[in-house]
Amino acid sequence: MSGLPPLEEPAFVLKPSGLVKIAVAGAMTATGGTVLIWVTGFYGPEHPETLRYALGVFAVLFLAIALRPDTWRPLPVFEADRRGVYLVHRNGRNFTFVPWNRVGNMQVGLG
Repeated sequence: MSGLPPLEEPAFVLKPSGLVKIAVAGAMTATGGTVLIWVTGFYGPEHPETLRYALGVFAVLFLAIALRPDTWRPLPVFEADRRGVYLVHRNGRNFTFVPWNRVGNMQVGLG
């Protein structure tokens, strides 16, 4: 991260793996594409037209979000060192610094 100051030891960096990003974007693309194909090809005439249009808009939105370049950028990162916590913004260059005396109770957990 070019915008972050150098971290002092001991430091902790949380960065989701690229595989998670690919899995989420792939699931969104598959969901949107499947719904769009179903709505255009297999949607029966006995169903309401408004539902068809709503599902079509839903599918197009899913595809638009999944295929945007911003979706593939690195996810926000959480970093901490002796001074406090750094919450990295989505652009990867800016961050918000929170000193430890301004941080409430925290627990370490999995997930």
